[in-house]
Amino acid sequence: MLVTADQEEEITNQRLQEILTLHRVDITRLLQTLVRRGFLAAQGVGRGTSYTLAKKPSEADMAGETPPHKAGSPLISPPHKAGSPLISPPHKFGSADTSGESKEPATGEERLVALAAPVKSSRRAAPALVRKVVLELCENRFLALGELAELLGRTKQNLRDRYITDLVRDGQLELRYPDIPSHRDQGYRTRTGAAT
Repeated sequence: MLVTADQEEEITNQRLQEILTLHRVDITRLLQTLVRRGFLAAQGVGRGTSYTLAKKPSEADMAGETPPHKAGSPLISPPHKAGSPLISPPHKFGSADTSGESKEPATGEERLVALAAPVKSSRRAAPALVRKVVLELCENRFLALGELAELLGRTKQNLRDRYITDLVRDGQLELRYPDIPSHRDQGYRTRTGAAT
């Protein structure tokens, strides 16, 4: 459970039911034990509860200092390596363009933001539209679940549960690491010939 929480950044009872052979009540008990012991932090209540790894204070934090980020640290490692084909922007996707000019997106990031705009701007986008946009965003590139969530203005859990899992199962998206579905750097790419 802790490895999955680290790799996916957030877990739920429902997600763990998909990957474990335990009953949901047993999973709830295990999650509550991990929260009590300080390994996980719970957000929400009831069926909407999600869990993330609890952050343990370091010696530097206790002394009032903030340590520099250590790449490869198990609790705070970046979602992917610098220089990988995944997008690694220095700022948030969709940051405001203050130039006031309307122009064709110049960079790959701007193009992705433009592709995602119809879904991000609508709180209740049609599921068919969301699937179409996910496939367009993942065309010719692997995108991580967190990147898709940020681009589309949706939660990772919502995207995974309502769209990504089905698109992978239907063969429209392929995994960057097909042998390790919960890999820390998992990414999704539209399969060649998948209808968009």
